Amino acid sequence: MAYQTGTANSAAALKSAFEAFLAGSGFAVSGGIASKGGSNIRLTDLSAAGDQVLRIEGANNATFTAGVCAHGARLVVPDTYWPATYHFFAHANPDTAFCIVNYNVNYHQHLCFGEIVKLHAGAFVGGNFFSGTWGDSGYFSFTFRPETVGSFSGTKFNAPFYHGTAGAACANFLHAEIDGTVWPGENDGSYVNRPLFSLHASPLLARGVSAWNQQAILLPFHLWLGRPSAPSTYSYLGYMAHCRALRLLNYNPGDIVTLGADRWKVFPFYAKDSANPDNSANMSGVYGWAIRYDGP
Repeated sequence: MAYQTGTANSAAALKSAFEAFLAGSGFAVSGGIASKGGSNIRLTDLSAAGDQVLRIEGANNATFTAGVCAHGARLVVPDTYWPATYHFFAHANPDTAFCIVNYNVNYHQHLCFGEIVKLHAGAFVGGNFFSGTWGDSGYFSFTFRPETVGSFSGTKFNAPFYHGTAGAACANFLHAEIDGTVWPGENDGSYVNRPLFSLHASPLLARGVSAWNQQAILLPFHLWLGRPSAPSTYSYLGYMAHCRALRLLNYNPGDIVTLGADRWKVFPFYAKDSANPDNSANMSGVYGWAIRYDGP
């Protein structure tokens, strides 16, 4: 487990810092490609006038010649908000890495990748994933509908595997060779062939602060895949390791949650909005995530 924080003046500087961190954490890094185990990603600086853009894409070998995902995901921060603070995390068993960028005080974006914990080791070919705050098309794709509160559908950010869109608008991709696809999430269409966390987690997150001690309940990112065999049919694939979803009602961005021997650093999915905890038009209410942490 490794953690590093600092500041970057541009997407190019962020890319260099993240690549150096990954190399120091056991990933093979060359020519913008980082690989370890079954996970292979490429980072590209796509900045243009007005925005600093860092793109992540995935493939199924370290030379990006096999199983290249048709779309990528992005971190996009306007020029005026740099320098920005970054938080890097790397974990093993399974190999997973996270990049969180904090800018304009309250705002956060992410890139992350690695391997999920599969329900059964041989259940399907794949398990490597990558995610970002934006899709390639620039469309924010967050969808979250708690049963008893408001709806975030269409608000301006993306959270890991909460997406309600596919194709170039999607920002979450999982290598799962099921139903004839290689990277579910890259194809346009309905919820079929898109791994989802929020579909089944919404009722739990909506009730996610303990009435007994007011502490957050940390939920694993369990992933379900829509199947074409019948409407509303889903298969459980596994879960993202080393991170949890939670409600930040009693926490601020960057706070540390200690549970037994584990510590978790918490961030909003986009920007915390305590005044509108469950239905925030352009922020992310009190919904966010915690990443396993071993820093100071």
